[in-house]
Amino acid sequence: MSEGKQPFFEDYSSDDQSALDRQIVDFDWAGLERAFGEVTTDEDRDAVVKCVSALFQWLTAVNMENRNAQQKVGRRFLALAWVVNPNLFQGISATKLARKIGIKAPYHFQKLTGEVSRHFGIRNRGQRHAWNLGVRKNAR
Repeated sequence: MSEGKQPFFEDYSSDDQSALDRQIVDFDWAGLERAFGEVTTDEDRDAVVKCVSALFQWLTAVNMENRNAQQKVGRRFLALAWVVNPNLFQGISATKLARKIGIKAPYHFQKLTGEVSRHFGIRNRGQRHAWNLGVRKNAR
């Protein structure tokens, strides 16, 4: 223990404390969660479950019998992540990300990012000039 520092006792109580003082304060956790927009009701939880379920359904919408199923699910995950927040990848373009992960023809990855945007109705700043938002063919 350093010189001058007093030991800490968790069960210490002051002799000057009033018997009427509350020893335990109930914190309004639900109020804090509401203030931060957190899930607080069963209806909110159901909406979150529905959203996450839709994400998982899209991510795994590949033929699991295919020998490249794991790779395809991974690409779909990366495409979704890039559309939601390209800063997860230092803000690089979808083309550069495709090349970085070893996709020889970035067009296939770009089709996936377009599919994410159409399916979930979201776009990021990197898709302002995107040609792939109108592509309807399923990129699996």
